[in-house]
Amino acid sequence: MTSKLEILLLAAIFVGLPDTFEGSATIDAVIYPRSHADSVGAKVTLEPFQKITTSSARRSHSFSINKQRFLAVVSFDTQCDVYRFKASKFVLAQQVKVSNANAAKFFEIDGQYFLAIAKFVDGTQYATNSPVLKWNNATQKFENFQKFKSIGGFDFEHFSVKSSKNEILHFLALANAYDGIKYSVNSTVYLWNASQKQFEHFQDLATEGAHHFAPIIWQGNMYLAVANYVSKSVVYKLKADDSEFELYQSLPGTDYGSWASVPVYMNGSLYLIDVIYEIDQKYKQKSPLFVWKNNTFVVSTTIPSEGTTMMCPFTVNKGLYLVLSNYFDGNTYNIMSSVDQVQDSKTVTHMLDIATHGSYSCHTFEMNGTVMVMFSNSYDDKTTKLDSIIYKVAAAEN
Repeated sequence: MTSKLEILLLAAIFVGLPDTFEGSATIDAVIYPRSHADSVGAKVTLEPFQKITTSSARRSHSFSINKQRFLAVVSFDTQCDVYRFKASKFVLAQQVKVSNANAAKFFEIDGQYFLAIAKFVDGTQYATNSPVLKWNNATQKFENFQKFKSIGGFDFEHFSVKSSKNEILHFLALANAYDGIKYSVNSTVYLWNASQKQFEHFQDLATEGAHHFAPIIWQGNMYLAVANYVSKSVVYKLKADDSEFELYQSLPGTDYGSWASVPVYMNGSLYLIDVIYEIDQKYKQKSPLFVWKNNTFVVSTTIPSEGTTMMCPFTVNKGLYLVLSNYFDGNTYNIMSSVDQVQDSKTVTHMLDIATHGSYSCHTFEMNGTVMVMFSNSYDDKTTKLDSIIYKVAAAEN
């Protein structure tokens, strides 16, 4: 995501904040420009913007419909809440009663708007249904559209590609993680049928505790990276005739423990981060940063992480930064998340620690030219009923 603000995005968790905020909290920090690593950058202010009521928060997703901003926030314990931005804050617009879900993903097909929700479990049954809802412009609500069988559903990802016949193909990938006994369960890719105006089964993919999909279009090819939790993460490639995805590469490095795959584009090159949560209950890890070289991903460097479940890249002032969402360190959920700067393909510099409470995921987005950040707080060693907070970033006045 490219910001118009020449600042570093910073975030922190503040205690006892009102529903909306007046004034700001300030954190002094420095930015190290790429060409002048020893120079001091501009100070920034972090302005608490709004807190969102959540209960074991999972992943959030910001999107726009008819030039109006929305935010879908998944609480595992309760439902998916859809907020609409009105005047100066996000206002609850709809509660989608889907509990025990992990993620919500918004997407658009031919002027139609959809929200897919990945459901992990129903009571004790991991074989359940994950819904896709369709926006009704008349009611201004999302309504039931299709349901897909999921087995420990963890993530939905939509992506589109131009076919060999010069048609636009819309895919929807559902990551399945666990069936109650084992992690070796297939994930599924669906394809949009334009004439029937619905998704149809396209292909099952062999996955091992799939936690996240990352679609990548690079040099005219369509790839799909899969973060496998109990095996090596892998990359699939769509065949030239669009008939199926075939296994392209098993990522070198760690054999398991991946929670997310995050593509990053820097200086005309493609990178991929394999976000490692833990290995053998050891939470201090080094998540590999791969670079695309000679038609394959090779390790370029590693990023120190501790119980990290997501990394959210963004750029400001032509610099590349990563927000690291840290969930658990083996002892407590009240741990620091962080902001790092990617200096180049070999150098990732730690910049700032951020107090979070079982941060299940981070989400950065831009609204009216302003960078926003949200951490999904899920647990503080006592309760899952915590506020997840949105922050607004602004340049400090001289």
